[in-house]
Amino acid sequence: MRILLVDDDRLVRSTLAAGLTDRGHDVLDAESAEEALGLLGVRTVDIVISDIEMPGLGGLALGRALCTGIHRVRRVALTASQLSAADEAAMHELFERVLSKPITVDRLDSVLREFG
Repeated sequence: MRILLVDDDRLVRSTLAAGLTDRGHDVLDAESAEEALGLLGVRTVDIVISDIEMPGLGGLALGRALCTGIHRVRRVALTASQLSAADEAAMHELFERVLSKPITVDRLDSVLREFG
């Protein structure tokens, strides 16, 4: 499975990417929603895993972009933040799964395997 992992925290990104790669996934990573959209313009992925709270465009805007046009892919959100009720509702509407941080590689891999 080819995964695009989007998180502005380099340590989180590298830890999850290494663990998912060890479990047989092909992982691309991006530190921002903007970088992720650029990668999606030239690469095909099966699933995007995105942090919600990031500088710039942010995870909710990325989720909206992934639900439209050529970027339709499976979507998983990661969040460590308490969000407003409106943002919480939007997150559950835009992403197929919403997972709380901190998250283990085993838990994330288990969720990904549910997607087949």
